[in-house]
Amino acid sequence: MMLLPRPGLLVTKHLGGTNQSRLRSIKDIGEARQVRFIFVPIDSDAAEMVRQGRERIGFTERAIGATRLPYLMVAFQAMNLGQSAAVMQSGGDLKKIFGLVAALFDLGLATLNLSDYITRRHQAYQLVINTSKFSQKIVINNGQANLFSRMFPRLMTANWVVARVAGVMAAVTMAWEAVERFKEGDMDAAVAYGFAAVGAAMVLVFSGHVGWVELALLVGGAVTGIMLTDGPLEQWVKHGPFGDQRGVAPWLEEPEEAYYRLQGILANITITARRVSPQERDALMNQLGDTHNRPTPTSFLMGQMWQEHLQQTPINTVIGVRSGLPGMGVELQDVAIIKRLEGKTHNTPAYSGWAKESETQITPLLTQLSANFIRYFVYTPAGKRAWGPQAGIGYRWDVQVQFREIPQVPFLSNDRFYPAPESLKETPSNIAEVFNSTSPNSDYWVKETLNV
Repeated sequence: MMLLPRPGLLVTKHLGGTNQSRLRSIKDIGEARQVRFIFVPIDSDAAEMVRQGRERIGFTERAIGATRLPYLMVAFQAMNLGQSAAVMQSGGDLKKIFGLVAALFDLGLATLNLSDYITRRHQAYQLVINTSKFSQKIVINNGQANLFSRMFPRLMTANWVVARVAGVMAAVTMAWEAVERFKEGDMDAAVAYGFAAVGAAMVLVFSGHVGWVELALLVGGAVTGIMLTDGPLEQWVKHGPFGDQRGVAPWLEEPEEAYYRLQGILANITITARRVSPQERDALMNQLGDTHNRPTPTSFLMGQMWQEHLQQTPINTVIGVRSGLPGMGVELQDVAIIKRLEGKTHNTPAYSGWAKESETQITPLLTQLSANFIRYFVYTPAGKRAWGPQAGIGYRWDVQVQFREIPQVPFLSNDRFYPAPESLKETPSNIAEVFNSTSPNSDYWVKETLNV
């Protein structure tokens, strides 16, 4: 004979073994409800169904326990929320705001699932128990009076509601991406995001084995859509003078503008920073001092002035800007805004990191030009190391760079600048917006925060 739950009782929790710590947690979250059992023959169909269900639940529980999936999901969703918040700093539109809200719901759902996971398996803290109580709290009592209401469970918990809201937002996000890719003519990515949207919508309705299929559609479609989304060069080829998709970006159909945008794509402007060794600094000083060997007396004076200047404020850091653009610093005027950031460093078991306290705009001590490389030599003060609860002092560099074409006589200025606008974005009519370094829109500046 075999014990089975009474027919009509839906068991939604796998309680596992009955050790004392787990029983106390179950009692705290109110799951120790009255359960009645009936006896059935051990070789009956009902007993076989129970055995199969127990095997499936056991496999799922073992897989979740081995991978620590609830912990990983919380960490992943926290990073997703941080990335969404960082994107908002460059200016918020409706899509970015929606993405931030969706990330908040995803993190909330992952937190509720983690609290349930911990409470079922360990003697949890009261805060975790309270969170799990809220997760399992019944917020809607569905009477299932009609066909539509029967599509949903009779008792809807807070966890179920948050999961459905997160699912709806995922479906909307995927559909939004599909529409945008379709408008850009990126049909393969649009189809992939469309499948992801369908999968997200069907996950809301189906569960069990069918639900896993729809979940695979959602994840697979989203990943495939990201991989198939056209990059800047592909967009230029499709919508440019040699492409077959017209009307989306008419400015790319003009040869001069298309060439300018192609230059912007191939420029590949990057910013790096590193420490200058004493040997490199001495070699640089000797090069400045050797200018007195030239026949002009002004060269000697300039070299002597630079040596005296650099002896007062030594060089120990170089910020490099590399690009594929020819004529950097000559035909293309470099506009560099360099700020030295001072902050507190912490190194404790609970937290390790750096927090900004102040910033100072710095004029480079020396600038060195080459064909496709510019070096700005600056000075980084010595920091103070953090020990235990005592905070230290650390420095970082915030660099913004833009290149502007210098008008060549007798030619007129054409207001060309780099980084150029993206292929599918029209050049702003107000050029002051482009040259504004304090604008949150960073499309027209290369920005980096560097730790040396």
